[in-house]
Amino acid sequence: MSSSRRVIGKSDAVASGLRLAAGGVALRLAVALPLSRVMGDFLFGIEATDPRVYTAIAVSVGLVSVATAYVPARRAASVDPVSVLNSD
Repeated sequence: MSSSRRVIGKSDAVASGLRLAAGGVALRLAVALPLSRVMGDFLFGIEATDPRVYTAIAVSVGLVSVATAYVPARRAASVDPVSVLNSD
């Protein structure tokens, strides 16, 4: 009886983090655009719908998401699975 195992690598973990980040950015944009009219009165020097600001925030969230997905994946990939399972 053979069992198939799926090996999750660093790229899978980073891709999963990027998918979650993309969904979050899309959801936040969907909420932020209608609320920009309300917040427009509080902003000075930029427009409420300035595409540069939205792009900068989306890129920042993407970079932070890659970092938060890659660092734990790299640490987990460097550990020997047999030693972790035998540690109990």
